[in-house]
Amino acid sequence: DLRPEKPQGAIGYLDNLPERLQELASSEKTEHTRIIMEGTGPTLVPEPLLDKDHLELYLDYNSPLSDDQQLMENKLVNMGGSGIFTIKKDSYLELNRLFLEPRIIHHSSSLIEGLFIMNKNKSPDNKVFVNIRDRHEDITIFRKGSLLFFNSFEYHTDEDLLYYILFVADQLRLNPEKFELVLSCNITDQSGTYSFLFKYIRHISFVEQPEGISFSPALKDLARHQYFSLINQYSCGS
Repeated sequence: DLRPEKPQGAIGYLDNLPERLQELASSEKTEHTRIIMEGTGPTLVPEPLLDKDHLELYLDYNSPLSDDQQLMENKLVNMGGSGIFTIKKDSYLELNRLFLEPRIIHHSSSLIEGLFIMNKNKSPDNKVFVNIRDRHEDITIFRKGSLLFFNSFEYHTDEDLLYYILFVADQLRLNPEKFELVLSCNITDQSGTYSFLFKYIRHISFVEQPEGISFSPALKDLARHQYFSLINQYSCGS
């Protein structure tokens, strides 16, 4: 975890990167860099409706673009669309100073594309994918091979976490006695949150590791579901 306990703005945040990473940033060997950033959910736009000359207009549905924000687009190649989001402009400039033309990927782009690829030849219609982060959860639902729902919610208690899952399921007419809750990121089957969810949702599992990706023996004990977005970053065309 590279995050300082109390970030002091974007530049202060980046100044807290470990020295080794700073060395890598200045090394001539660093030719390609991908940076995954966490944030609130992006605005997802299907390819036929995308106007690349006016990307800022899509954000107006959620929150207007401010002067201190840099507009970004991730191409969702497999999904057939784009994720439009923002990053603090000073963070954007600092990352481009440290690295040569880094690809900045919103965590949701990697998450959605990874889940879609894994489930495009399966039947995920009765699954609710929940990616649990620090005080935020990302809920993704597919139906008939297409993305039906994606959104991020802020939560503070396990009750909040459960509420959003059940609320979304109710709106989409999914029975908590029948649908499968598939978890990823910051949760294990030994956590109190897992035990709490299991009281109310009968079927719970963890997201499977991606196919076709080989890992070093040093990572054989890695809990793959906890790093799903990181592992799937190359599924996003950016």
